Order: sequence, then structure tokens, then C-alpha cells
Amino acid sequence: MYNGRRTRPLKPDFMKRRKRKRRRRRSSRTVRIIVLVLLLLAGVFTSSWYMLQQTQRAMAKHDLEAAESWLQWSAWVPIRRGHQAFLRARLARRRADFYAMKRHLERAGELGYEVRLLEREKQLAMAQQGDVQILTTRFGPILKEADSDVLEVFEAFVIGLLHMRRYDGASELLVGWCENYPDDPFPRYLLGSVYQDQDRDQEAEALFREVLRLDPEHHQAAYSLGIVLIDQQKTAAAVELLIFAANKPELRADADLARSQCYRTLGRTKAAEQLLLSLVKETGDSAATVELAQIKLEAAEFQTVADLLEPVVEDHPELVNARYVYAQALRQLGDEETADHHFSLVIETNRQLAHANELAETLGSGPDSADQHLRVARIHLQYGSRAEGLQWLLRSYSVNKQHRPTVEELVLYYQQQSQRYPDVPDYQRTLDNFKNLLVQLGG
Repeated sequence: MYNGRRTRPLKPDFMKRRKRKRRRRRSSRTVRIIVLVLLLLAGVFTSSWYMLQQTQRAMAKHDLEAAESWLQWSAWVPIRRGHQAFLRARLARRRADFYAMKRHLERAGELGYEVRLLEREKQLAMAQQGDVQILTTRFGPILKEADSDVLEVFEAFVIGLLHMRRYDGASELLVGWCENYPDDPFPRYLLGSVYQDQDRDQEAEALFREVLRLDPEHHQAAYSLGIVLIDQQKTAAAVELLIFAANKPELRADADLARSQCYRTLGRTKAAEQLLLSLVKETGDSAATVELAQIKLEAAEFQTVADLLEPVVEDHPELVNARYVYAQALRQLGDEETADHHFSLVIETNRQLAHANELAETLGSGPDSADQHLRVARIHLQYGSRAEGLQWLLRSYSVNKQHRPTVEELVLYYQQQSQRYPDVPDYQRTLDNFKNLLVQLGG
């Protein structure tokens, strides 16, 4: 009997079963999509973690190129951006590119990275640059909270102490580092280098051999051991080490130059000449050119010597041995006046650099030592290497950041560098920073 209401028609059972199947298929598809998304997220998270771990491992092994490569790969993964920026800052610090480090630290801070770690990295950079206050007061407190970054702290402080020529303090840290990490070749190599600078050749030799035992592919240790053996008149034993060291491109020029000197000592002058000719042709290395000129001088090829060394003396006035050999060749060619001029410059340069070494032996490390540091810097800038002069300027700045004459000298240095190398933006940025500091100092 019709009651006035519309009723839904009954569906057959097979239609109900079909609808339930469609629901189950939709539900199953949704689950599969959710699982795939979760797997994808897990894969992204894991891959990011893995690449950043590999970056840290590469830096721990001092393989900065591999670290850079892993960081480039990690940039494709859109998570952990703060950690990526922090590791880029650390890599820049390791390379002494402190402007890039500052930029990456700022980026890490914007991305919410832990402030405590950012501040510690800044202090490590200051230590690495030889900041006297940090070096003398902050090692213990920073080390205490270093967590997994203990070796980063050791390395930054050791490099800073070496930068400030505090060899005893650096040696003390390195000895402790070696004792606590018996399988780490890096502190042994640094300690061997300190002993080498102090003419403790036997101790340096033992450490370099230990480094090569731990890491047979350590080309820098092979090169340093070769030089130590040359100093001990073990010339023949040094040759194979230098051949091996030359396989590393950045060591090739120095290793081949040292090997040529070995050949000359062993009476193999022709082999030395051929090696030097190849090196000069491929790299234009100034030191190799001077060594080749000495061989030509002994062979009485005076015009060849003059032709080789005239551009070297003009471009590198700090190379006293080049000027001396050049003057000898000019004298033999009959140009007495020009030869005497160059001999006088050699004598004056040697006198000034000897005076700088005497001053360096008596330097303190307090703020009042900035004047003496600056005197040494100016001697090296005028008579020696500009790179060495800059190091002394930065040491002067490290002991007293309020020392106006040092800041003025740094402004002058970076003005000259930025004019000479306009395509290197870091020079202009550094110049601007020191100009701003000069304004703040007033006077």
C-alpha cells in the first residue's frame, strides 16, 4: 500500500558486492600511495643524513675536495638545509676562506641552526687566525663542550699557534693529540713539520715515516721526508720519495725542483737539466727557472742565464738568489754597472731580512708587541715575500686589533691587491672591512 513517501529501489546482491570491491580497491590504493610517500620521505631523509655524514668523514680525513663533492650532492635534497650551511661554513674555515665561512654561518643561523654551535665555529675561526686572547684563554672551555668536535678544536688551535710561531704550545697540543689518537696520521704530520722547522731532523724523519706507515698515500709526508733526508745528506734515499710526491699535482713543482737538486748533488747534471726544462716549460715555475739558470751559469751560457732571469727578477724582486745569479751573468757579459747595482740590492736585502729575523726572535705576544710585529712585516713587504709580509701584518693585527698603524698598513696592502687583481672579490671585501675598522678607530 502506497504511503506517499518515495522509497529507494532494492539493489541486487551482485551490485552490492561490486560496490564493496570498489571501496576496497580505493582504500588499498590510498594505503599504497601513503606507503610510497612515507618511503620516499624516508629515502630523502636517509640520503640527506648519509651525504652529510660522508661530508664529515671526508673532512675528518682532510679530504676537502671529497667533502665539497658530498656537499654539492646534498644540495639537491631539500631538507637539513641548516646543517648543510653549517658544514659549508666549516669547510670554508678549513680552507681559510673566512668571508665565505661568515656568509654560510649567517645562512645557517637564518635556517634555525643551533646558536651554540655557530658561536663555537666563530671562535675556532678566530683561534685558527691566531687571535691571542682566544688562544690563551679559550682552549679548555671550548674543548670541554666540544662533543664530537674535539679534533676540530685541536686542529684550529694548533694552526693558530703555528701561525703565531708559538711552536712549544703547538707541540704540546700535538703530542697529546698523537697520544690520544694513535692511528691518526694528521697530528703526526703536523708535529713532524714543527720539528722540521726547528731543525730536529731525526725526530721529524721518524714522524714522517710513521705517517707513511699509517697512510702510504700521504704524498705531503713523502715530500717532507724527502726534504729531511736531503738535509741529512741522504740524497739517494730522497729521490724515490720525491718521485712519489710529484704524483700529487700541487706538489709537483716543489718535488721536481728538489729532485733536480738531488740529481746535481749525485753528479747527474744532465738529468737535472732535463727535469728542470720540462718543469719550466709546463709551469713557468720561478724557482725552477733559477735552478736551471744556475746550471747554465756553470756551463758558461751567460746570455741564456740573463734571458731566463731578467723577467724573474722584474716580477719577483724578493727572489734574492735569482738576482744574485742574474748579476753574475751580467758581469760575465761585461755589464759591470748593472751587475754592481744588483749585487748591492742583494747585500741590502740580505741585511734587512737578517734584521727581521733578529726582531722576530725577541717578539712578545701582548698588545704592546704590535709595533715590533709591524716592523717585521714592513721589512718583508719591502725586501722579501709579500705573502710573508701579510702573515706578519695579520700577526700584528691578532695581538692588537686596535693598533691603527697596522690597520693602515693592511688597508694599503689590500688596496694594492684589489687594484692588481680586480677579478678577485675577496680583496675588495677585505679592503672595505679594514677601511670601516679604520673609521671606527678614529684619530
